[in-house]
Amino acid sequence: MSAEAYQQLMTLAELEDRLLGQQAQSALNQSQMVGVEEFTLAMQRLANGEA
Repeated sequence: MSAEAYQQLMTLAELEDRLLGQQAQSALNQSQMVGVEEFTLAMQRLANGEA
C-alpha cells in the first residue's frame, strides 16, 4: 500500500470516527433520563400488559 493510499485510508477512518461521535452525541442529547420510580412503574405496567 502506498503512503498516499494509507493517508487517504486514515483520513477516511478519522472522518468516520468523527461522524460516529457526532451521532452518539446527538442520540445522548435526544435521550431522556428518568428517575428510578418512574422507570420501575413503567416496567410494572409493561409486565402487566399495560401500555
